[in-house]
Amino acid sequence: MSAVLPRAVCSKAVQTFWGGNARGCPGKLGGAAAELRRAGADLRRAGADLRRAGTGAIARISRLRTADQGPSRIIGAVAIILAALILILYGIFSGPAHGSARPAAPPQHRAQASHPATRPTSAPARRQSARPKAAARPQAAALRPTAVAAFGPGGTADGDNGQRAGQALSARAGGWHTNWYTTARFGGLKGGTGLLVDMGRVVTVSRTVIRLGPAAGAVVQLRAGSAATPAALRLVAAGRGRGGSLMLAPSAPVRARYLLIWFTRLPPDRSGTYQATVSGISVTGSATPS
Repeated sequence: MSAVLPRAVCSKAVQTFWGGNARGCPGKLGGAAAELRRAGADLRRAGADLRRAGTGAIARISRLRTADQGPSRIIGAVAIILAALILILYGIFSGPAHGSARPAAPPQHRAQASHPATRPTSAPARRQSARPKAAARPQAAALRPTAVAAFGPGGTADGDNGQRAGQALSARAGGWHTNWYTTARFGGLKGGTGLLVDMGRVVTVSRTVIRLGPAAGAVVQLRAGSAATPAALRLVAAGRGRGGSLMLAPSAPVRARYLLIWFTRLPPDRSGTYQATVSGISVTGSATPS
């Protein structure tokens, strides 16, 4: 730009910028304009440099962010791979030999497996251990009576052949026999007759064996009790004699002091009458009551 200003304008400008010397005003204004243009170019170059510097800074910051994010991503990928390897190894070594997954035992089962000594016993074993043991049954043995007496419907007062009652314990003594009757039912005179065996104390009786005469037909009961009265002697066994030995065994051992061998029917004898003979009595049981 080289326009020439009027002298009055130039003189005013010169007075301001060059100390009031208005001589040569147009030339000096042209020089000032050139200086302004150079200053503007310098400013533009500085702005461009600033833009380039800002762009470089932004690029470096972006590279730094990318560089910062790279290790984090790598670390995350490595962690995922390690977790997958741990799960695979756990599945291999925790399963059974054939490779199927083993179901986890409930907590209570795991506790029992880790302490086998404290494993509870089964329900039947607990019931068996809780049940009190039955006392061992005393072994049966031969018991020796202390006395024998003839016994009738009224007791020892009306027994048959009372003076020979003690000989019923052994055949060597000749034995004991009832009175003779015209019929097997005592001729209608009484309902029965027999021998009262006193064991001396309460014992447990499992069986009694008596030795009868050779004739068959006797019907015999075994009664037992704690008193020597008809009402106290209850029926515990019965049998029919066929000649020879007859065993009278209760269905279960009985406790008693007195045993009554009671005939309700008599066998025939050689004289055509009816009479019973006892030539041996043996009692088996335990001297200690059960």
